[in-house]
Amino acid sequence: MDRPKIILCIPPIALETITGKLGKFWEIGSSMPPQGLCQIAAISREKGYETKILDCQVMRLTLDKAVENILEFNPKFVGISSSTVSINASGKFAKKIKEVKSSIMTIIGGPHVSALPVETLKEFNGFDVGVVGEGDLTFYELIETVLNHSGLNNVSGLLYRDNGKIRVNAPRPLIKDLDFLPMPAWDLLPKLSKYYRTSAQRSKEFPIASIITSRGCPFNCSFCDKSVFGQTLRAHSAKYVLEMIKILKYKHSIRALVFNDDLFIVNKNRLIEICEGMIQNNLKISWSCNGRLDSLDLEILKLMRRAGCWQIAFGIESSNQELIEKIKKKIYLDTIPEKLRLVKKAGISTKGFFILGLPSETIKTIEKTIEYTKKIPLDDVQFSIFTPYPGSELYKYVVENEGFIPEWDKMNTIFPSYVPKYLTKEDLIYYQRKGTKEFYFRIHHIVNQVLKFKNLRYVINVIREALYFLNYIYRN
Repeated sequence: MDRPKIILCIPPIALETITGKLGKFWEIGSSMPPQGLCQIAAISREKGYETKILDCQVMRLTLDKAVENILEFNPKFVGISSSTVSINASGKFAKKIKEVKSSIMTIIGGPHVSALPVETLKEFNGFDVGVVGEGDLTFYELIETVLNHSGLNNVSGLLYRDNGKIRVNAPRPLIKDLDFLPMPAWDLLPKLSKYYRTSAQRSKEFPIASIITSRGCPFNCSFCDKSVFGQTLRAHSAKYVLEMIKILKYKHSIRALVFNDDLFIVNKNRLIEICEGMIQNNLKISWSCNGRLDSLDLEILKLMRRAGCWQIAFGIESSNQELIEKIKKKIYLDTIPEKLRLVKKAGISTKGFFILGLPSETIKTIEKTIEYTKKIPLDDVQFSIFTPYPGSELYKYVVENEGFIPEWDKMNTIFPSYVPKYLTKEDLIYYQRKGTKEFYFRIHHIVNQVLKFKNLRYVINVIREALYFLNYIYRN
């Protein structure tokens, strides 16, 4: 008897809901390979199941076309990975699948269901089962349990429907040894070098991909949701990371990487091993990463530069120390300029992430933050509008204390979904655009951007994105 087929999906999102608000500006955003699905797919394939990944978003598939693709493959199980902003689309997708073939088991995973498990299954009746937290082992165990006609009640990290009731199982322990996992099945995705991209601001080379080499964060920033990977920091070994990089470079023609770990540079011994391995193996990969300003060392920064690092992005969030303390960020503004100069001394570009519209934010604090970005040694900035994501401490606070009613489709960092009491939606949109415009339209910054022009493709991308950005900034 043939083993049942499995398909893992990124849900289709109606493009008009995005482009209607952003115009062509939405194309500046990133679409990176879904490593989580690739890791789950690698396990199911390793266990002998015919497995497919359908990334509906990068393939620009409509809902009907996505369902058509699924029916052609004829799977028994459909896994859907969803963030909060895509949960409505995921719910419609699952419902449509069940309408055309009710025997398919629909499984929802990802940040949203991990943060709001019972609420998600109650709100969206197209989902049969929910996977909470890390799904690598839960998903495979779920498949085996169903095929063996065993009870789902013994599968950790699961919730499911049972005669009209929602049953919630015990949480699954976090995976301690991440090297236990097989290499991500990137080969099951659409061609990486063609379909996946990021903005020119995040890369000096193309094609580009992103990887995550660690999970968990021990810090307590109140705007963060850690319901999937938890607070315990675990990391792949340097050997595993180097193998991932080699696969992306030699099998998928990737020339640049974004390390999307929250804490990529915290474990200095591992970081040194990775950098030295990249140099010794002559990988010649251009890469960027995220970092914390309190974990910098000039010698390691120089090593990172030699290994191909060209940019480090830091979450600074605000120029108001009181506000930083309220969100439990644990950084100190008076140390930031010196730390950023240290990065630049090593020859690495600096980027700052800032959040506008946090609870108790005012026009005065926003204006000071915008001015602050122009005074400290930053090469790039990103102004995000505060979004209270489910699973975060601030989500619970604004729901319970301010009567915040979430609209999932609006839960992104581009348009306001939450508005603090001293501001309006119009204020937030205005200052997000004002801050971006004032930072990037300075003469010396424009000159520095021109000096980055290393190849024709980079030039074309910069010009294209600049035109889209101007359209977004100045249109009504």
